[in-house]
Amino acid sequence: MFDMKKIKAVFAAAVMTAALFGGQVSATMMSPYGKVDFDAAAPIAFDDPRQITLSSSDNLVDLYVFVPNATGKYKMSVTQTGGTGKPAVQLFGSDQVVIPNFDYRTGMFNAEKGKKYYISAWTAEDYTSCEYTLSIIKFDGEGNPYTPTWMQKDGYWYYRNENAEFMTGWTEYRGGWFWFDEQGRMMKGWQEIGGNWYYLNPDNGAMFSGWQKIGGKWYYLKSSGVMVTGWQQLGNKWYFFNTSGDMVTGWKQISKKWYYFKSSGEMLTGWQHISGKWYYFKTSGEMLTGWQSIGGKWYYFESSGAMKTGWLPLSGKWYYLDTNGAMVTGSKKIGGKTYNFDKNGVCQNP
Repeated sequence: MFDMKKIKAVFAAAVMTAALFGGQVSATMMSPYGKVDFDAAAPIAFDDPRQITLSSSDNLVDLYVFVPNATGKYKMSVTQTGGTGKPAVQLFGSDQVVIPNFDYRTGMFNAEKGKKYYISAWTAEDYTSCEYTLSIIKFDGEGNPYTPTWMQKDGYWYYRNENAEFMTGWTEYRGGWFWFDEQGRMMKGWQEIGGNWYYLNPDNGAMFSGWQKIGGKWYYLKSSGVMVTGWQQLGNKWYFFNTSGDMVTGWKQISKKWYYFKSSGEMLTGWQHISGKWYYFKTSGEMLTGWQSIGGKWYYFESSGAMKTGWLPLSGKWYYLDTNGAMVTGSKKIGGKTYNFDKNGVCQNP
């Protein structure tokens, strides 16, 4: 219970520097001995956190006045941030009489729209320092005139709901999704959340999805925002994304097999002319090597995957691959001489 004998003359009005989110109205600090000057109380609004800083040498009290915008139940929040003393808060009604049985740590208080309620904040032990944040954070009543708000502090944005609670985790706002860490700070850019990577707009924090070009590289983010890796079928095309999430283009060896991806990231199949050479890729995208029967004809692909043309010495035998890569059988005039090839393509008169 508040000791009215401790209230003395008004000490002075002093500026409380630094509200939790900047721009705080000055609090009234006074001696805790003598009469309370309620007219000197500084205004505090719903969702208007104040940083109370009480020095062990001053032994002063902060005094605020709260005028609700709606009739209902309100809850006060006090969070100690420093000092050796313990927070002490007393609530006065509009008649400037102490409201009995009020405990800011557990209870809510009834308040009528437009009436004044006074809050005194000090430290429970004389001449001990104490720092704490005080705010009125919850409303329970007909309708709710209190709207969610964005706040900025130390370069970070925070979002409070209609109960003035800091949002954490995923939060939907105007059709977009935002991520707030455990301290309520809105995150931007790349973020690892729950073992998955997400990319949040570096300007406004909104979660991205779909194709995104970031730092000169392409990424794909699911509708849930999760960055994909590995093989992905998007539409009717296949793509491959590195473990870092960036889309692969050009040659890529995957599980000891070679694949080729266009500049758009699309995996190639079938015959492909790459850097002046012909290659053949299976429907799975795997590059072929060695002897391959394609469309009823035989072709030979080097270990690099490039299609071979001309004479091919192989295992002590000679083969000839036409300009289109097809293995020759039967008779063929090459360089003015006629050569004979059996049905397996082996030259009979090399």
